[in-house]
Amino acid sequence: MSSLTEAFLGGVAALRIYHYKGQGAANVVSGWHNPWGYGLYFTENRLIGVSYTKYLSRAYVPAWILTLAWVALLFSGITYARTTNSNDVPLWFLPPSFGSMGASLVFLLYLSPRRASAQIDRLVVSSTRELESLPKDVVVERNDISLANFQRTRIYDPGRGFVRGSMFTLALKNGQKVIFANTLDTERLGRLLQLFQRFTAPDPAIDFPVE
Repeated sequence: MSSLTEAFLGGVAALRIYHYKGQGAANVVSGWHNPWGYGLYFTENRLIGVSYTKYLSRAYVPAWILTLAWVALLFSGITYARTTNSNDVPLWFLPPSFGSMGASLVFLLYLSPRRASAQIDRLVVSSTRELESLPKDVVVERNDISLANFQRTRIYDPGRGFVRGSMFTLALKNGQKVIFANTLDTERLGRLLQLFQRFTAPDPAIDFPVE
């Protein structure tokens, strides 16, 4: 069957989804190993994962610039104090340094994730043809899956600590595992669960226990 003739079941894309890459713990978010920003899409024959990490990287650019700014100001203040043999940094240094430090924290913890989330939320894929045009991170054939599992767990996000989340694990017939973790809200998690159930239900059914 041509991929373009496959029935498109739907998908969920969100900032708070990631594909576990096999390094570190599966329930720990990492900018290098398990970065946020992902979409899971289903056809009648395949599960397709698409990485949207680029939206998060772009959204954090202002935060990194502000961070570099306050570090540079701090270094300048210390250098000035040493070259002038002063025990104190100059007063002019304090407002811009602490101001840029505070602004960088606001961007890192709030504004940048919110901006990336809004951009990913606006992405709409409604057909197999649109799906085929996306750069794919992983493609799992339904016939290659021996078992699917859903498990609620705690996900560690460096910016938020341990938060409520869950993991979808696909055990493949070749012995490998594909894991997707998330901290989605109730509505989106419910939609993703329904898509997994629709994907695994047709004959031959794939066992999909929900813990």
